[in-house]
Amino acid sequence: MIRISDPALARRAKRQLLGLASYLMFLLPLAYAVHNGWMRFGYRGLGVFVLVAVLVNLGFLVAIGSGFSRRFNDPGLVTAQVVAAVIMGLGIDVFVDAARILPVMLLFTALFFGVFRFGRVRYVLLSSAAVAGYAVLLFKYPPAQWS
Repeated sequence: MIRISDPALARRAKRQLLGLASYLMFLLPLAYAVHNGWMRFGYRGLGVFVLVAVLVNLGFLVAIGSGFSRRFNDPGLVTAQVVAAVIMGLGIDVFVDAARILPVMLLFTALFFGVFRFGRVRYVLLSSAAVAGYAVLLFKYPPAQWS
């Protein structure tokens, strides 16, 4: 285990690990969706999603734990983490056939992490961007029952 002597950095790193756990809690529902054929990818695609999620979160953890993130206005990189999670949620939505609720759950979880950190304007902007992205994907990749 890496020991971080600065209490502020240690707290941010622990929060980052909670963010990673929030990604991994979607593993079981995604595996269930893959197993039932509700996704346009198989277990290999699920493995790629998990690998990308872990690598993105480890990148944030290294940036926070090393102190690199101190040079930014948001040293916890919360905005960047929420944006990354929204992009991943929208990205996985491209591959969903019947389990459209999974990306919505991921978007909700990602935006929830910023609810106490962001001001009203930033939160509304990020939420609006996520909703707009989801709307675009719904029209570009409509659910099978719409066809």
